[in-house]
Amino acid sequence: MLRAHDYGYGLLYGYLLVLLVYNLMLFLGLRDRSQLDYVLYVGSFALLSIAYSGHGQIWLWPEQPVVQRYVILAMMVLFSCMGLRFASSFLGLASSLPGLYRLARALVFGGASAMALCVVFELQAAAGVLAFVFTLALAVAMAWIGVVSVRHDRIAAPYFLAGALIAMAGTATTTLAVWQGLPYSPWALHAAEIGIAVDGTVLTLALAYRMRRLRGERLRAEYLASTDPLTGLRNRRAFAVEAAQAWQTALTRGSPLSVIVLDLDHFKVLNDRFGHAAGDAALVAVARTLEQGCRAADLIARWGGEEFVVLLPDTGLGQARASGLRLLEAIRTAEVVHEGRHLPLSASVGVAERAEHPDLEALIRDADRWMYEAKQAGRGCVCCDGGAKPAQA
Repeated sequence: MLRAHDYGYGLLYGYLLVLLVYNLMLFLGLRDRSQLDYVLYVGSFALLSIAYSGHGQIWLWPEQPVVQRYVILAMMVLFSCMGLRFASSFLGLASSLPGLYRLARALVFGGASAMALCVVFELQAAAGVLAFVFTLALAVAMAWIGVVSVRHDRIAAPYFLAGALIAMAGTATTTLAVWQGLPYSPWALHAAEIGIAVDGTVLTLALAYRMRRLRGERLRAEYLASTDPLTGLRNRRAFAVEAAQAWQTALTRGSPLSVIVLDLDHFKVLNDRFGHAAGDAALVAVARTLEQGCRAADLIARWGGEEFVVLLPDTGLGQARASGLRLLEAIRTAEVVHEGRHLPLSASVGVAERAEHPDLEALIRDADRWMYEAKQAGRGCVCCDGGAKPAQA
């Protein structure tokens, strides 16, 4: 029987240690406060278990009866406070439910302060009542926080609620069995340990789910911040970041780099004649045409309005001009139909090569200047340092 008892605690401590190390490693890698609060929560329960199982008196504070007299009661309060701290950070109560957050902080401060006073003034009986009442109250509070968070659709709140209910059942069973209200039995004595072990597993899954959700939301926010909402191409800001890297690479390697600036012809007329929805359809069609006609290494962006820009790494002026002609021809021959009507498309294209340009902005300005030269030359053509050339008829 004693051996089974020792094996049981060995298994429990080993499992809690795995949870602690795993989440501590995640915290060190991700710096997510909720991971650290979870480590403190599980760690405080491990210390509580060591204290009331008697292992603490054997391993950590032998021959110190004063410590043993208060440590279990103090660790009960500490465990409850760490649970509230973890709930606050995991569910983001400070920003989503500030009233509940302030209540949780008040409970933590009040419980810790009251226990400290009991220890300082050696009020063991009062400390016992405080510890058991506080533990029961906090178990219910954790479940209530879970319910409120589910109602407010907080990330991973259902996981938290499930874990909180399991932990509440285990904690309440052990607390009432030791204190008063339930008959004593080995299962009742260890119900809190079982509940916290299961709760720890559920919360570890919840942390992983929360991390995936937050990462997905962050990636989506980054995508939206860098993408033109209509065409799905890079926006000007994203293009500037990626193009700066391509410019630096070209400078380092001494490789050619060219830019195409393309502007739709008579776009205002198209909008006035067919409506703005037709104009949007034309812009989307041009975006798809550019994606299909460019290489994977080329950077394509909507520069603004009906203007697009394409950066071509490892491409000289002659190749860039040929690419501009192909894109212009593809746009001119694109079958764009809106509400049963064919939308005629044409564009003016300017091309410039890195050559002697001092920076990327100067290169784009030069290509933009050649695009306006194409407008002046009659539209529907490509202009660069070598002159103007129309798309093939």
